[in-house]
Amino acid sequence: VELLPNQYPKVAESGVGNTDDVQRVVRLGFQMALIGTTLMHSADPRALAGELLKAGRETALSLEMTKL
Repeated sequence: VELLPNQYPKVAESGVGNTDDVQRVVRLGFQMALIGTTLMHSADPRALAGELLKAGRETALSLEMTKL
């Protein structure tokens, strides 16, 4: 992630299939993740999208709080 230009958002383009994966990519410094395939294979994509968003936001907020 450090090698990517700062003026562009950092996007995890694969390997995100659950909340643990989301937490991992956020901790690595990614700001977004592509999750289309994961949602397509889910029985309830709306619920899964909510879970993934929640995990990402909580992890990002936790990282920000540790900087204070």
